[in-house]
Amino acid sequence: MHASAAAGPGPQPHRRRAHAVALLLATAAVLVAGVLSAAPAAAASCGGSSPPIDRPGSVVVADSFESGSVSTYWTKTDEGDAWAGITTSGPHRGLCAGRIIVTSSSTSRANLRRGLPSGTDEIWAVGWFRVDRQGYSGSNVPTFRFFNGSQRILDVHRANGSGSLWLRTASGSGSWRYVWLNRYIELHRWYRIDVHIRTSWSSSVVSVWVNGTRVYANTAYSLPASRLTTVMIGAEHVKQLGDFSVDDVVLTRL
Repeated sequence: MHASAAAGPGPQPHRRRAHAVALLLATAAVLVAGVLSAAPAAAASCGGSSPPIDRPGSVVVADSFESGSVSTYWTKTDEGDAWAGITTSGPHRGLCAGRIIVTSSSTSRANLRRGLPSGTDEIWAVGWFRVDRQGYSGSNVPTFRFFNGSQRILDVHRANGSGSLWLRTASGSGSWRYVWLNRYIELHRWYRIDVHIRTSWSSSVVSVWVNGTRVYANTAYSLPASRLTTVMIGAEHVKQLGDFSVDDVVLTRL
């Protein structure tokens, strides 16, 4: 009895509760810090120069992402756990680049869209792309996608697994036509992609350049449209798993 008395009373109930609350708060802080550290770092100050314009036509957009926001020239979509924003990690030129991250989640989707002036039927799209993480084999990492209204009529993408670069176009019957561009896009390297399109049904013009070399040209291509309304960077659908950066994008309209 004396030994028990000498030890003094144990922790009071209110002290035990306070201690438990403190532990919970500390644990929550650690978990939150872990989540935030896994997200892309916020962009530091940008402010580099605009991209060079070396294709013909009137400029629709010229974006080196040095404004510090992807929303300066683009309409942004990032849903679920996807993310579209600015990165300072290894831009092609200047201090900043755009970046898109999409996971395999059923609600994960991210893209940047730019509407074109009414009546546009010919456009140049130029940009630099770096793929740092690819998705599942059988899917792809998209670069430029071109739309007539809600219909995607043409895109250029990197196939996961092989790394091969493809041109894909819509047919009038709802199927797709694939053209291998005889190029492989390695991970963690910047590549310049140029796409020239003039939509005129069975007399459409389609050309693609990679790092300044023309890899495809056809002046009698069949596209199911006579107008272009939107250029997209990224994918319009969910679960397009990947992590890539984009920089020095120029769209010109002829």
